[in-house]
Amino acid sequence: MHFTGEFAARRHGVYFTILFRPTTGAQPARLGIVAGRHAVPGSVDRSFIKRTIREVFRRKRSELGSVDIVVKVRRQAARTEGSRVRRELEDLLAKGH
Repeated sequence: MHFTGEFAARRHGVYFTILFRPTTGAQPARLGIVAGRHAVPGSVDRSFIKRTIREVFRRKRSELGSVDIVVKVRRQAARTEGSRVRRELEDLLAKGH
């Protein structure tokens, strides 16, 4: 899946930057994740954060409508901060569309 073009909205948090772009038609929401080694150096932590992003997206997908979303990880989160990370992501997704 390729995300090209300009995004209409951008939301920033401590851990994430989220880009939104409305799509045409009645397509379900699509997700792109950018979690590089610079932001999250350890592969285990990178996998954890990507799983968390996908989990939150799956739960919120029906509420998002027809939109493309790219989640960029800004900063590493410890696995003990999982609930804080989920809450921030849910809040940013709710504000974005």
